[in-house]
Amino acid sequence: MNKFQLAIDQYTEAILQVIPCGKKAIYYCNRALANLRMENNHVALLDATEAIKLDAENVKAFYRKGQA
Repeated sequence: MNKFQLAIDQYTEAILQVIPCGKKAIYYCNRALANLRMENNHVALLDATEAIKLDAENVKAFYRKGQA
């Protein structure tokens, strides 16, 4: 398993925890980056969109969405 797939698995596990929306948005944004590196652009777009829904001030989420 490569490091990006491992990161995706870890971020998924973190997202499933009961945590504040702002922190969850960060995990979605980071998982979007890992998906971009794996060339899973559609999944990265979904993650970035979810991050924006959770925290509309997350500039990185908008950037990731643009990359996807």
